[in-house]
Amino acid sequence: ITEITGGFDVTSQVPLRVKLFQVAASEYVLVFVVHHISGDGFSMGPLVRDVVTAYASRAAGSAPEFTPLDVQYADFSIWQRTVLGSEHDAESVISRQIDYWTQQLDGLPERLD
Repeated sequence: ITEITGGFDVTSQVPLRVKLFQVAASEYVLVFVVHHISGDGFSMGPLVRDVVTAYASRAAGSAPEFTPLDVQYADFSIWQRTVLGSEHDAESVISRQIDYWTQQLDGLPERLD
């Protein structure tokens, strides 16, 4: 089944696949395949919780109601910019990290086959 065993081309595909399989007249299996670049073990808990919440609501005939997250992505990006600084500032943490890794990786091939 390519939905499960097929790889991802992250340059052209969303790194998540979802497929609903009917295995009997009234039995279904929902399959999520997540590329490691977009999800990890910790991420699966909230994902499963949201799917179960949505399923239970729809089974009861209503739309799911999700509680807004305490922290939004914009909050994280502001925090990250505050902690790491700007890549345009040569003294910032992010600039020093970029310089470090540029030196460490200097001379290595762009791709390892």
